[in-house]
Amino acid sequence: MNPGARSEYAPSQRLRRYAAFFEGLSPDALARLDEVLTEDAHFRDPFNDVHGLPAIRRIFEHMYQATEAPTFRVLGMSETGDVGHLHWEMRFSLRRGAAREWRIEGMSRVRFSDDGRVSEHVDFWDPVESLLARLPVVGALFRLPVRLLRTPQPRM
Repeated sequence: MNPGARSEYAPSQRLRRYAAFFEGLSPDALARLDEVLTEDAHFRDPFNDVHGLPAIRRIFEHMYQATEAPTFRVLGMSETGDVGHLHWEMRFSLRRGAAREWRIEGMSRVRFSDDGRVSEHVDFWDPVESLLARLPVVGALFRLPVRLLRTPQPRM
């Protein structure tokens, strides 16, 4: 292998740029989404499935309204052809000054267009484990089927 060559899975500059954009995401940065996403980009997560920059921008505007100080940190990335994968965590609070910080860990699959911007961004993360199971009362309803379906392990 050529010592200077990028391996098949090593992230390209375009994937690094996309990851850096989300690590630095802020309400002001939403005006620059067109720098990293195509006009007709597709975005999907456990709660949304939309096409186009205006709809994607609304998702992130809502995130800033519904949460306090959300941040993204990319934990790892890889790329093959026109598809990149980001392993990330999101941290936020639900109210200003709340002691409880919420953490979501997930993966994103992104597809790049010919111009280097992302044309598809699909998030994979578990909303039950990350959010719903942690809520008082309601969480117990979500945890019950998990306990019933979990394979018992011998005690050591």
